[in-house]
Amino acid sequence: MTAAPLTPEAAAKATAEDAKRIKAALKQTSGNVSRAADVLGVSVRNLHRRIVAYGLRTWLTNTYPRGARQPKR
Repeated sequence: MTAAPLTPEAAAKATAEDAKRIKAALKQTSGNVSRAADVLGVSVRNLHRRIVAYGLRTWLTNTYPRGARQPKR
């Protein structure tokens, strides 16, 4: 038995909830995507894809500028 596909409303709700979880994890880790991926239990690559897909890249860059997120070498 296969599951029925989500309705457009249900898919939008699931996307919004996932974006909220990602945003919360990024806030918890001060914008560190690698640590946020660990918190969420997903790969860093998958998290980067989701950030782009949900339109969170601009928010991330504006909230946590790269210089603040990455330590100086």
